[in-house]
Amino acid sequence: MSDSKKTIATIISLVVGLVIMVVLFQVVPLVGQSMDDAVTIPTGSAWDENNVSASGLDLWNSTAPLMYIPIVMLLIGLIIAGIMVIRRDADREL
Repeated sequence: MSDSKKTIATIISLVVGLVIMVVLFQVVPLVGQSMDDAVTIPTGSAWDENNVSASGLDLWNSTAPLMYIPIVMLLIGLIIAGIMVIRRDADREL
């Protein structure tokens, strides 16, 4: 595969990944909130004992920041790959 096809495939993959991340971070909290509002837990029931049940939105808010770690790692990898491509192209010209 030529370098231009690899570059286009990489760009398409990045766009698809970014679209998935945007959808994930926009839609999932809305779904979690609607699920929390769908069923009311009666006061005094076993599920409401000591108010230990976490809502879906709270769970998402506590775990979603962990998803930023792979995103940052991906961006760092892309920067390094870009620098390597620029360096390789500069070596070819010499």
